[in-house]
Amino acid sequence: MSTKRIFYSILITILLAGMMLFDVQPSYAQDSSLDNQVTFAQLKIPDISLKGPLGADSIRFTLPADWQMNNGAELHLNWHIFSGEAGDTLPGSVSPVAGFLTVRVNDIWVGTVTLDHTGEYTSVISIPNETWITSPRNARQSIRFSLESAQSCDMIQAALGRGIFTGLDAVIHPSSFLVLPHQDAAIPLDLTLLPYPLYQRSFTADTAVLVMPQKPTEGELQAAITTASAMGNLTQNGLLLTYVTADELDPAILDNAHAIFVGKPASFPVLQEARWSVPPVDGSFSTKQIQADDGVLQLAVSPRNATKAWLLVSGNTDAGVIKAAQALGAGAILPGGTPDLAVVAGVTPQRHAITQADLTLKDLGYQDMTLSGFGHQSLFVQFEIPRDYVVSNGAYLDLMYSNSALLNFEEAAVTLELNGEFIGGLRFNDRSTNTATYRFEIPSSAFQDGTNSINLIASLSSATPCIPENDVWISMWNTSSLHIPLEPIASDGKTLQYDLALYPQKVFPLYENMTFVLADDPVSWKSAAQVAYHLGGYPRGSIINPSVVFPESLSSEMRDGNDLILVGKPSMLSTLQLLTPDMPAPFGKGSDIATEANPEVSFRVPPENPVGYLELFASPWNPGRMILLVAGNGPEGLGSAITALTEKDRVIYPPLSGNLVSIHGTQMISQQVTLHPQQNVEVAPTPVATQAPVEVAPKQAINIDLPTFGIALIVTVIILGIVFWVVSRNRRNKPGM
Repeated sequence: MSTKRIFYSILITILLAGMMLFDVQPSYAQDSSLDNQVTFAQLKIPDISLKGPLGADSIRFTLPADWQMNNGAELHLNWHIFSGEAGDTLPGSVSPVAGFLTVRVNDIWVGTVTLDHTGEYTSVISIPNETWITSPRNARQSIRFSLESAQSCDMIQAALGRGIFTGLDAVIHPSSFLVLPHQDAAIPLDLTLLPYPLYQRSFTADTAVLVMPQKPTEGELQAAITTASAMGNLTQNGLLLTYVTADELDPAILDNAHAIFVGKPASFPVLQEARWSVPPVDGSFSTKQIQADDGVLQLAVSPRNATKAWLLVSGNTDAGVIKAAQALGAGAILPGGTPDLAVVAGVTPQRHAITQADLTLKDLGYQDMTLSGFGHQSLFVQFEIPRDYVVSNGAYLDLMYSNSALLNFEEAAVTLELNGEFIGGLRFNDRSTNTATYRFEIPSSAFQDGTNSINLIASLSSATPCIPENDVWISMWNTSSLHIPLEPIASDGKTLQYDLALYPQKVFPLYENMTFVLADDPVSWKSAAQVAYHLGGYPRGSIINPSVVFPESLSSEMRDGNDLILVGKPSMLSTLQLLTPDMPAPFGKGSDIATEANPEVSFRVPPENPVGYLELFASPWNPGRMILLVAGNGPEGLGSAITALTEKDRVIYPPLSGNLVSIHGTQMISQQVTLHPQQNVEVAPTPVATQAPVEVAPKQAINIDLPTFGIALIVTVIILGIVFWVVSRNRRNKPGM
């Protein structure tokens, strides 16, 4: 075989092998209808079980704020019908129809499916456009499923009496989905709707970035931390909130997230891109509507992404910026002129703690409450106990209520919990169909400092299977009364518990008289905002309204009267040097590594290794006040301390405990260090050491676009082949060859 034939054979073989290896596939246009599909799994809805002969359940969701619904919406149900035995029908039935499934969207009937066999069903139901709720003030959509047996109630009762009714049940699978044709619409700019549209609770993640000035004043930092707390409270920590300073703001962030700017307008040149009702001019607001120390709240559509909003928390002075942040936390905003602008003249923080022993639910701001429908349902009542009071014996709740006469009195009941602790229960009867009163005796040990939550859990069922669920109910009247005898306690710190396992509710019960002491660096500022956001979500209704200072500005008034949260690198927190005798693990001057007294095992760890610290101890200036240190020897160490403190699901770290926690990577060590009144430090003999599961990151593969690489390889081989052929040909044409 000639050299040329051998070469071509090799070349063809390489080409075929390359095509097989890289398997370059043709590209196809994606079905745009997939953009309109939302599965029940995306809505985080598991299997929906409906139990006959009359069963019902609902799902609720919110449409994105920038969606305007078009005609053609559909509900695709994948579901299964069960009976006691396959093919069973109720005794005496002459119809092959076993029952019906009725679907209502926002209480409007949209379809009924006839059930004529057991097993799997696939049903498609059209949803008229007029059924959707379009008002953002009540943006939650509802779809209700009602299962109903085709047999008469008399027949079912007879079958039940003879013990031969096998039941009719349905399960709707999470693979069911909605088809939601829509077009883009302008997002609403209305401050009275906050946290909407920044937080929508839709099936797309709500993300936002809080932007601080590059060099904030103490007042601007106070406003930023107050704003973070307010957003945590308004969204119950549901908003994915990140934090940057103005110089760190990446334009790509603004392309994909809502933005909250906190500070005087001169700090944010990017504000000029948006259309504001009152735009800042030359770094300030110059309209007569805004006086010198007024706060300014404004909403605007993001100029980078019309589906996102920008919220401005601002003013011409520190006092004005703080007022704007406090107004955001108050929850009720009164716009002036246009709904996207509010000017804040003043804020008076309100105290919500009870001040008398006897009060009604009406005194606490509650209306009459009614629960209806089958199964378990809950009502919550919250009130606050001042830190400087303790509840003595003899507390009780006199619950005034009435109930439906169609309840199953053998099963229907109400139980009462206080702060998660079972208190007692009551059974209904036919005598309580008119108003009745039941007294729950509450032990004093069930109360806690700060916010207390009463949970009334009703378990309702009907006397017969054919009673509609709306006819099964219980009403609780706001004339129900609480008796809570309060006694003042001395502020000597003896009743305080220095245990991070109680954080945050029992450490900072009312979030009042709180001062953040921050190192003067952006990492500390952003970390403190994370702490405030987390605190704002616990408990519902409490807003942090702290003061914020750098260490050199900490006044004696703040030290004596406030709880302190110190955040940052220890070497940048000079206040720690005043606290050395009082800390579970003090820091030497200029050191970022704590000195632990008599640890059970001592290790020599390189100082550059990231380590985070959490310490909780009594204030030496006021034993009735707490000091919390959140520190790290660098950004990574401080970040691990923040994660350990604020993590809800405890996936990375185990639960907190003790008054001293050190975090080394994925390992968290908790200790309870005993501090004597003489301030001698003693370590508990068996410190608690816990280690979180270590997640080993997989080795990263080189990211190669195989089809592109294959084509490049083939082209290279062809070029080399041509060069080889030309060289061979020239050589043959030379004399003597």
